[in-house]
Amino acid sequence: GLYLGIYAIPTVLVRLFYGRLFENVRREAAMLVACVFLLVSIVLLINTDSIASFIISALIFGLATGISSPTLFAWTADLSPSHRRGVGAGTVFIALELGIMIGSASTLLFYNGSSSSVNNSLYLGIFLILTAAVYLMYRLKYIPKA
Repeated sequence: GLYLGIYAIPTVLVRLFYGRLFENVRREAAMLVACVFLLVSIVLLINTDSIASFIISALIFGLATGISSPTLFAWTADLSPSHRRGVGAGTVFIALELGIMIGSASTLLFYNGSSSSVNNSLYLGIFLILTAAVYLMYRLKYIPKA
């Protein structure tokens, strides 16, 4: 609960000021920045040894979600035909819910009664972040801006 409470603060603050900062940046670039913040926060969380590093991890995670969430919805609107934007947004919400379910399920799958085993779920998260980052870099390099 503490982690979620702390990460919500930068998430809200970034969303308030986010639009002007990344308005003229490709969605892929903004998502890549979010992936970097997310990766840093998870690596810090895995290696946390104090309440300070735990809090810093939560703050960085909040920056990542504050950047990625509005970017995903804006990108969805960009890619959806105007008459199907509601369907596009609904699909993104379903994907987000599936991500939450997969994250919870992976924690249940890997947890064996010790807090150190939770890191296995975080390693899966790192793998998925790196996969997303590679895809975003590919899009930035090879797919022209729409």
